[in-house]
Amino acid sequence: MQTLQCGSRNNAMARDPACDLSRNQEMDDEMDYLMNRLDDTDILQEYFIPRSRFADFVDGLRSVVARERANLLNATIRSVEGDTTTALPYAPQDAFAAVLYFNQALNVAASRPREPRPKP
Repeated sequence: MQTLQCGSRNNAMARDPACDLSRNQEMDDEMDYLMNRLDDTDILQEYFIPRSRFADFVDGLRSVVARERANLLNATIRSVEGDTTTALPYAPQDAFAAVLYFNQALNVAASRPREPRPKP
């Protein structure tokens, strides 16, 4: 079995046809492997909930997940201190951050738009 002796690009191009690459070809990469051919997708959503409203949020989340039969794989809750310094704070007051990890099928039925629900 012969091994290729590829040095610099310029030397390789002059010497070994197996290393014959143009500058454009060096970084050219077929992107087919990035195409999603799966039947589902994972979705991360993060919510910042004022601490005084957290119980209401959990109750509402529970009813939405049950009603929509959502595939909630994981939920992570962390404490966030209020930010009054930055121009666009995530939480202007002390809050809980809820990161929700869903799995959803990729088909027309699973991707249908949801009707907005009236607030109670």
